[in-house]
Amino acid sequence: MIERFYRLTHVLAVLAALAGMLMAAFVCVGVAMRYVMGEPLAVQEEVVGLLFCSMVFLALPRCTHDGSHVCATLVRDRMGPRGQAIADFCATLAIVVFGLELAWISYDFAYLSYRLGARSTVGNFLLYPWMGLIPLMSVLTAVTAVLRYFRRPPAVAAPAL
Repeated sequence: MIERFYRLTHVLAVLAALAGMLMAAFVCVGVAMRYVMGEPLAVQEEVVGLLFCSMVFLALPRCTHDGSHVCATLVRDRMGPRGQAIADFCATLAIVVFGLELAWISYDFAYLSYRLGARSTVGNFLLYPWMGLIPLMSVLTAVTAVLRYFRRPPAVAAPAL
């Protein structure tokens, strides 16, 4: 089961990379339309904003699984093995609490968007599918943090970035 979850985080990371590439493509097309054609791409800002949000939240579970997010280890690395274990537990707990709280709050927001049929202003895109990524990825990030905590040996130094 854990291996399948790891594969899921990999697929989500690939989707995040695709969202990033699409975002870059929309910016390039928007710049070309503005300066070459003299007519800006009307939906560029909306699409780029939605893709950016998707990119960030789709990448969170994989970054958490790999421990490739930004880590402040200045104090932790100076601790002994017991202090590092306590710091790791506190960090995991913080990720889980934040992820679940964000999921709780953003779910209400996405559900309200769904009930209202909210759409973007210029492109008329439905917003709830994009907003639904936030609670879903927040829960997956919390689960990933717990799995990562229990799968690694205790007091392992975080990778240097």
